[in-house]
Amino acid sequence: MPPVVAGIAVGLLFAAGVVAVAVGVIGTEQITSRREADWPQLGRRIAIVAGIAVTAALAWLTTGWPVAAAAVVAALWLVPHTIRQAAAQRHERQMLEATRAWLQQIDTTVAAGVGLESALRESARQVRSDSPLAHPLQRCVDQLDWMGTEAALEQLAADLDNHVGDAATVVLSSALTHSTRGLRPALRALVAWADDQLDHLRQVEVEAHGLRMTRRAVLVIWAILAVYLAVTSPELMAAYATVEGQLVLLVLAGLTAGALGLLVVWSRIKGPDRFFQREGDRP
Repeated sequence: MPPVVAGIAVGLLFAAGVVAVAVGVIGTEQITSRREADWPQLGRRIAIVAGIAVTAALAWLTTGWPVAAAAVVAALWLVPHTIRQAAAQRHERQMLEATRAWLQQIDTTVAAGVGLESALRESARQVRSDSPLAHPLQRCVDQLDWMGTEAALEQLAADLDNHVGDAATVVLSSALTHSTRGLRPALRALVAWADDQLDHLRQVEVEAHGLRMTRRAVLVIWAILAVYLAVTSPELMAAYATVEGQLVLLVLAGLTAGALGLLVVWSRIKGPDRFFQREGDRP
């Protein structure tokens, strides 16, 4: 392969990596109006992408290896992505735990003879300030004063963002607008459902943690091996300084990236379908 063609191919692959990182960091959501645009956050994301591009370019210029730039792009994308994925799974479990505790509190309060709407307002006053449910529940109670019950509870379901919360809002909306007959058995059934889902989430979270640790171990082993060979065997690494050597390393790095990508896919949690559409899925 002519060196010029190989150089162009490597450059295009590097550019594609930077674009992929940009899409992953900035996102593909279209801004529908100026009011919805979060310009400070967008500016921070653009700054992150620019920083990644500059760091990758410095790695290329310092080592003379285009593959080094591609490795920097992959590492700077993969590490934050892993952290965000773990945080999202932890937040999902914490929100479901808070939803379960809230449903049990509603059931106990109603059993004491308190009306359902009063029980909802009381639960908003008693929820812990550090609970992920505190702000959504307070907003729902505030909206009950000027918004329809169904709309306020549907907004609460969107904030809870789990299928147990969807079912709970359907039950509560029906009880508030029609009859509270059968409310307590329904609440107890929802608490039991939340218990089952929490057991499942904890098990999947442990398995996902194992996959993330495997992914980190692969990256650390590759980094240590590369540094060791570069320091102790420069004549061996010199063979990879050519265009052909860079292409070989690029193929190997691509295979590694594919394997790590599979670990990313396998560590995702696929939950049941939601009753209500997510806010971002609505036309």
